[in-house]
Amino acid sequence: MAKIGWIIMTFLAATLVYGCDFGDNLHDNKHEGEPEPETPRIGEIEFTYVPGHRSITVTWKQCENASEYQVLKSREVQDEYVSEGVYVSEITEFVDDNVDQNGRYRYIIKPVTAGEMIGYTSEPKEIFIGICGIVLGSKTGMPIEGARVTLNEADEAAYSKAYEPIYTDSKGCFAIPNSEYGAFSLLVSRQDEMDRDIYVTEEVSVHVASGEYQPITIQLRPIPIDVSTVSGRFKSPAYIAFTRDGRRVYVTNEHGKSVLRLDKPHDLIQVRYRPYGIVANPERDEIYVANRWSDSISIINTRLDEAESVESGRIGQSPTHMAISPDGDMLYVTLSGDNAIGTMGLSQRDIGVPIPLGQNNRIYPHGIVITPDGKFLYVANKDEGTISVIHTGLRKEIDTRYVYGEPMDVAISMDGQEIYVSIDDTPGRLVVMSTSEPRDVIDEEVIGTDPRGLAVHEDIVYVVVSGENKVKMYDARRRIMVNRTIDVGFGPMGIATNGEVFYVTNWLSHDVSMLRYP
Repeated sequence: MAKIGWIIMTFLAATLVYGCDFGDNLHDNKHEGEPEPETPRIGEIEFTYVPGHRSITVTWKQCENASEYQVLKSREVQDEYVSEGVYVSEITEFVDDNVDQNGRYRYIIKPVTAGEMIGYTSEPKEIFIGICGIVLGSKTGMPIEGARVTLNEADEAAYSKAYEPIYTDSKGCFAIPNSEYGAFSLLVSRQDEMDRDIYVTEEVSVHVASGEYQPITIQLRPIPIDVSTVSGRFKSPAYIAFTRDGRRVYVTNEHGKSVLRLDKPHDLIQVRYRPYGIVANPERDEIYVANRWSDSISIINTRLDEAESVESGRIGQSPTHMAISPDGDMLYVTLSGDNAIGTMGLSQRDIGVPIPLGQNNRIYPHGIVITPDGKFLYVANKDEGTISVIHTGLRKEIDTRYVYGEPMDVAISMDGQEIYVSIDDTPGRLVVMSTSEPRDVIDEEVIGTDPRGLAVHEDIVYVVVSGENKVKMYDARRRIMVNRTIDVGFGPMGIATNGEVFYVTNWLSHDVSMLRYP
């Protein structure tokens, strides 16, 4: 299970904006022929502010011969500073008990003797009072150092005084910028010992209001980083799938004509030649295996896990990957040798007429995914550099979108609003495409050498980068790559998750990497 960090929004922290220390010469006592006397100066202004309190303590160094000091206070209103009064202090400290949340204040100190100024005034110095948050560990309850807080990109455009990132100190405290406009949202990340972002949070809206301030809690979503290796009778493990209950995991052994169950990695389930893609039925206790060199589909009854439970039937030439309708009744198969999508009714095991793809003689359909409503299929055509859109009701290709390179695998967001395509190119890319017409490409990121399998959990897309032996992560909400990579085995290819643990097949090192949450 995920370890969860919490962001406790305490309120009213301070961000300091430092100015200079010296003003204009206000008093000149120079006499001809005499050395110029040193004019008294006000030292550096310092602020002391305790989060949760409505007061600021302003301090400065003593100015020689000054009997008292005038404290000029002003507050920013619509980008201008308006005076809020002049206060007198006989000591080098002034406690201002009249400050509000989300206020930016400016102070100037003037040294005075017998009602007259005797030296330089200080340069104006500013302090901002905003909402404060502290990132706390869920187990220790202690501040997590290195927490980074930013405004959501959509909100940054609305705030003329947005900061990136929001002020963060060494103990993880932060202050939100000027929020006169009401509500805004935050994104928070936590860093590991290598100073890389490994956490992305849920978006949270905070409403700024007067009166009592209640703490607000944000739950962090962890990214798995603990890596271990599962060994067994693997021979070039290709792709991987969880059963519908998420409790068991099956792996295709491409060079072993078999399938392994990870909790029994030494027990082989024999299938046909060159098993490759694998998928679980969401409504039945069945796993389907595409045997791409024997032109067949093997069906494994997951309640029995015995070789005699495997059935095979001719589906088409070189079946590669599969998708299943949400009701579990129809299997769709990319037929890389036929440039088509094969279909099989799973209740009667009846094989339908293939759905043709593309205009070229050789398009090599590879990855495939179905929308949550079951109405559309998206197919990655490796040799054509395109994504085909299939209407399942019409059983025909209705659209083709060029992404170029060699699109390999495809995955869909949890809400079905966009698809993600790994593209083998120079360099390898991750393409994000909208599923709404006109199905435009809405983002593209350089991902690395030979990207392959994809897995989606919440708003994070996990991409297997085979040529670098890594898993990389894309934050689909912020449209950025997460600044962390996960090292796995050699030649990784497939990836799958049940939301709690991830498994990655390593084709060259003949093992499986298991990624757990920290």
